[in-house]
Amino acid sequence: MPLIFHKKLEDQQTEVAVWKKTEKDADMHSQLDLSPEQNAFIESMPDHRRQEWLCSRLLVKELIKDQKYKLYKDSFGKPFLINSPYFISLSHSNDMAAVILSKKLVGIDIQFETEQLNRIYHKYISPEELAAIDADHLLASYHLFWSGKEAMYKAYGKRQLDFRSHMHIYPFKYYQHKLELKGWVRKNNTSQDYDIFCDRTEDYYLVYAILES
Repeated sequence: MPLIFHKKLEDQQTEVAVWKKTEKDADMHSQLDLSPEQNAFIESMPDHRRQEWLCSRLLVKELIKDQKYKLYKDSFGKPFLINSPYFISLSHSNDMAAVILSKKLVGIDIQFETEQLNRIYHKYISPEELAAIDADHLLASYHLFWSGKEAMYKAYGKRQLDFRSHMHIYPFKYYQHKLELKGWVRKNNTSQDYDIFCDRTEDYYLVYAILES
């Protein structure tokens, strides 16, 4: 399972990595020390979900060498690490797995480029955002809006966010690498502002949101 992307943002106390799945399920399974409960859980999964689960756990194991850190999910399904100072977020797309670790609240999304977003962008981009969108790079912009809001949604971690009314991404111009955006989440008493970082790896958009200090 080769590491195809790895970045450390020292000023953000954050580490991001992407792995490409090349092993069979049995090979990945053999590299993990799973409990009987975990084994029963993954055996009940559909094949693609089991592959995603195994792949993400291997990636976390690679980045976190201290095995006392155990990965769990809270009541909202948000992953967290027991006995760790780090927040964590995971994402999958086809044969790719992405993870972000940070001492700040974070979320990550990896998305294979697809024409489908040309048809559904209005479901997650507000009229205000559409009015300022980069018309020269529509498909790329649609992907960055989707993945940026998905990353903030994962960082927020409590579900029930409307992508058009509870989240916003400020205007930007698209370019290929190292794009940095700003966004926010506003709902009830929650007010969060995020730095959003964007990279391309192969045919995928990799976007991660880090809560501003």
